[in-house]
Amino acid sequence: ERMKREICMLFILFVTFVAARKVLKEKIRARDKTYSIEPGTDLLMCKAVVMEMHTEVIKHKIKDGGEDGIWETAGMAICLGVVQNYTFQQRPSGKWGMIFNPKNDDDDSSMFGSATTPEEQAKVVQGLLLTKEACMQFAEEMQQAISEVIYARVDSDPAESIADAFCPQAVAPEKRRPKTRSAGPSSSPPPPP
Repeated sequence: ERMKREICMLFILFVTFVAARKVLKEKIRARDKTYSIEPGTDLLMCKAVVMEMHTEVIKHKIKDGGEDGIWETAGMAICLGVVQNYTFQQRPSGKWGMIFNPKNDDDDSSMFGSATTPEEQAKVVQGLLLTKEACMQFAEEMQQAISEVIYARVDSDPAESIADAFCPQAVAPEKRRPKTRSAGPSSSPPPPP
């Protein structure tokens, strides 16, 4: 049984690695506004979704209902958990970065944290809306792969182990095209690949 599970996991990781791709774009549109996001957000979002999936599947015994329940949870439903525990904050560079920011479910005022002015509170709301939109885009694209890896490993591995093994291979960094030079001799070496 363990051998079958390990072979299945290797197959899933192989297929995922072959299909690894950039999921989130450099800019995300949410509520008629475009936000520039930091590089590496795909990896952070993947880890957030996997961690939340693991928690929800264990907490609500979703695996008992079969793989379909996990697949449905890996869709947009998981974004509620992500929005409750993660958000985006605007960096000094102007780009938005994703951070872990758990909320106390019993305290509605904890949503704004230390934000006291209307401007600060508006930034918090923007961060939450961006988190929701980024998560929904990510979940739509990665639902199948995430549900498969969670189904295969939720009973045997902690969330961090699954996220650390799966996510770097599931999401590929954005590939940039090398700059092309005009025809003719060049005195400087070509840029590294």
